[in-house]
Amino acid sequence: MINLKTEKIHIKCSDWVWTLFQAIQISIIGLMTWSLLSEDWLKLGFSGQYYDLRWTGSLNSVHKGLGGLKGTSYSDLFKAYCSRSDLSQDIQINESTWCKMFASLWVSEIVYVLFEVVAMLLMVSWTISLRLALKTNKLRRVPGICSANGAWVLHVAGFITWMVLSRANFSGDCNKESDGKSPPKLCALTGPTIALALAIIMPILAISYPFLIRCLTKSVETQSAIPKQPEGKMIEVTV
Repeated sequence: MINLKTEKIHIKCSDWVWTLFQAIQISIIGLMTWSLLSEDWLKLGFSGQYYDLRWTGSLNSVHKGLGGLKGTSYSDLFKAYCSRSDLSQDIQINESTWCKMFASLWVSEIVYVLFEVVAMLLMVSWTISLRLALKTNKLRRVPGICSANGAWVLHVAGFITWMVLSRANFSGDCNKESDGKSPPKLCALTGPTIALALAIIMPILAISYPFLIRCLTKSVETQSAIPKQPEGKMIEVTV
């Protein structure tokens, strides 16, 4: 016996799948925004015998520590340390390594923000395209697939670039003094952790997207091909 109500049940199941899928899309956009605005991106845990160099920072500025430098952007700190201004004279450290550190943070910030903003716009475009396609029943064209792939590629590229330039790490190795040649190592905090999670989730979502469309639309078409009978009745299939 084949119950013709399975068509309606399958369509409802498909609706639930797409509702969940779009909820994930919106959550990703929210997490991308949260990551950009997070005040906890970096930490330096080294403290000298006569001075305290510990600080935490957001994507673009010092958030806590370094005396009265709270809120100072990495671009301003780069200019200060690299020009040997009064700022670098007051704090007894090797200005050249900190010049390199803030220069790297400034450049990595620019690259990451640029890539991430474009990736967010592509995510929004993908979400809207899918919503419109669901309303007009035009899923065969795989709406927003270019935006989907562009979003995760840009996010991953921006995140990797930021990690390389900033010399940040997730191992907690940020309590050692610089060797005087290379910038000190920094610890990655909340912001990069979210970005790392998204770098894993976004490719999986985008790559599975066309296969999900093909699977669901094919199943609905197969069910729709069965002749309709009055509701509640069953048809017999003899073999």
